[in-house]
Amino acid sequence: MKPLHRSYKMTDPALTLKCEDVLDSIDRDIAEFNARGFTPAKRTLFLNTITAFDAMPSDNYLLGLQEIATQTKNETRVLCETAVNAVLTAVVNVWGIDSAQYHFFTEDKSLSNLTDTELLRFLEDFADATEDELTALLDEGIDAATVTNLRALRVSYNTALKNQRKAIKTRDTGDHARIKKGNELNKLLVTHCNTGKNIWLNVDESKYNDYVIYDTPTGGSGIDIVREADLAGAMPVNIPIADVVPTTHTRVLIEITNNALQAYAGATPAALYNMGDPLLDLAIGNVDFSSAEFAAATGLGTVGDFLMVRLVGVGPGHIKITFTNVAE
Repeated sequence: MKPLHRSYKMTDPALTLKCEDVLDSIDRDIAEFNARGFTPAKRTLFLNTITAFDAMPSDNYLLGLQEIATQTKNETRVLCETAVNAVLTAVVNVWGIDSAQYHFFTEDKSLSNLTDTELLRFLEDFADATEDELTALLDEGIDAATVTNLRALRVSYNTALKNQRKAIKTRDTGDHARIKKGNELNKLLVTHCNTGKNIWLNVDESKYNDYVIYDTPTGGSGIDIVREADLAGAMPVNIPIADVVPTTHTRVLIEITNNALQAYAGATPAALYNMGDPLLDLAIGNVDFSSAEFAAATGLGTVGDFLMVRLVGVGPGHIKITFTNVAE
């Protein structure tokens, strides 16, 4: 399925505020808008769409829920591994680490290297093996209560895994729904702003400006330069930006999906963990910069041949940078 992209070049809160501001202007100019076919039903639709979009949970909120679920899963995993290691210590004390019994209890991979689903399966087999050998392990403090605890921990771990997957799915669904509703709202905004600008063109410059969505200085060409990159693994991605001169841009829009990133501008491509300072932290979502803010945040004002970007969390990730109003 083709990924859904935002049709607007501003943050979600900025879109809400702009729409509310435009609605205030429409109410002020309602006589002129009514003459152009703006009905009460159209106003209600615009207002309801603004309200619905503003009420949607942000990606930061959904990411927070996902991180909480992941932390709970990780903490539960530690409890499971601790319980397993206690039994394995008893197994080594009774039979030795090179014994067939020890290999009966263990996997080819260490506990820390097992995936979440592999560990879930392992825990069930491990509880069965412990129960089978209780008589031999009793002198080491391993008893029926140990088996009960192992089985209970497996249930808790399974629940934590399900909750983590649910949080990830909720975030993905929420992001898609928010972008879809934002695009719907932006379409209404553009339509009404076009009407407002047409009403006041060559009539009232101040009122005309109330319906300008993106305010670009006179003389700018309006051309965009776009840079995109996918990220996976530990190595940074080096994005060439030698043709981008900061002072010729009025705004820089950065769109981050899937994972948080860090960015740094430099004269040469960066190696792993050698990205210099300042580092720009980029959370998932959209962020707008003026040219000066972007230059200061990344060091672009000093050197600007490459923008080095690396993942903060576990990949993959994606970055899209739009430099707007580039002089020809």
